[in-house]
This record gives sequence, structure tokens and C-alpha cells, in this order.
Amino acid sequence: MKQMSLQERISNMEIINGGKLTNRQMKVIVEHRITTVIHEQLYLGSLADAWDLSQLRFHKITHIIQLLYDITSFPKASGIKYYHISLMDDVSEDILPVFKEYVPIIDQIIKSGGRVL
Repeated sequence: MKQMSLQERISNMEIINGGKLTNRQMKVIVEHRITTVIHEQLYLGSLADAWDLSQLRFHKITHIIQLLYDITSFPKASGIKYYHISLMDDVSEDILPVFKEYVPIIDQIIKSGGRVL
């Protein structure tokens, strides 16, 4: 499977998002990609990656762990299981206790053949 062009990614994200993307959303798409592969089944990505169905399918992502304060407008793709951790996007936020809680979940997903973003 080949990677989609930027225009294809934008079109797919507009479909998932239910219409035209805001300038902020467009900027995020252009500037961010799934850039870190921690393990062949564990990826670190941005909000744009979590919205990008073509990238999720390309990397065969089965689960997304969201670290967001507000998910009211977060579009979800079918076939992917979502976990939400309510955290502020701030350097002072202590994510270690929450991360420790999710390590067994991530481990189980990987052992069962899933892929986590």
C-alpha cells in the first residue's frame, strides 16, 4: 500500500471531520505526520495523525490512546478502539502516573497483534 499524497490526506480528513477543515487543522496536517515508531506496533503521533484515516490505515492502527483535555469534537474512525486520557497539553502536566496505568493495556494490545497510536 502506498502513502497518500497530501491532497488525498486532506480530502480524507475533511470526510472524517464532516466538512471543510479550519486553517488550524490544515496547518496541523501539513506540519505533522506519524514520525516516531517506538516499536513496530507502537507509534507516537499528533492529533492530526489520529484524525488521518489514510495514515491510520497505512500503519494498520487498531487502537488510539488520546491524551487530550477535551474530545467533544474529536472524530473517530470505525474499526479503531479509542481510549481517552483527560490531560492538558502543557509541559507542567504530569503524565507519568497515567502512562504507568496504560502500560499493561498497551502491552496487551501489542501481544494480541494490535497497533497503538
